[in-house]
Amino acid sequence: MGGRQVRGTGFGFNKDGRGMSLVEIIIAVAILSLLIGIAGYGLSLSSGKPAEKCAQKLASVIQQARTATMGKNTTIVTIKMDSSKGVVVEQEVTTVGADGKLEPQPKTEEVVGSNDVNIEFRLNGTDDSTLVSELKLEFNRANGALRNVNDADASSYMPTIKVSKGNTTRLIEIFPLTGKLSVGAMP
Repeated sequence: MGGRQVRGTGFGFNKDGRGMSLVEIIIAVAILSLLIGIAGYGLSLSSGKPAEKCAQKLASVIQQARTATMGKNTTIVTIKMDSSKGVVVEQEVTTVGADGKLEPQPKTEEVVGSNDVNIEFRLNGTDDSTLVSELKLEFNRANGALRNVNDADASSYMPTIKVSKGNTTRLIEIFPLTGKLSVGAMP
């Protein structure tokens, strides 16, 4: 009777006190490994959410400014990193009044990302030599194309914004000829 299992224990403890079998231990380790892997994957996805959210908000604000400019407004968007607030977007809007005169509106400021999000601004794609501390964009009222970048003619630039946190990186590209945006993941 020394090698027979005790009924009702469920874990295979033997009468002689030898404990669990090797197969049971392997199954338990496999289940724990699977659970730890799922939890780790979930944590890595959630740590990149602020970067995704910031990139989407930036793209939305830039697109809204472009659309507003194609009406009667002139909108200048300045994107920068503020050490106390995070990623900040300032908008300077000038409207055309009923009498045809330009009427500057109060400058607005919106925080679109937290301090823990890393952001880089480049004037020419991913070229490191064109890294700048802030990005100032102005669109053409006639067709929505990018007119000025950091107070210079936009025809020689292709501005990009790289937003990252943890393993998540998003790249916003602004095409000068059309003013359209592309938001994508970086490998």
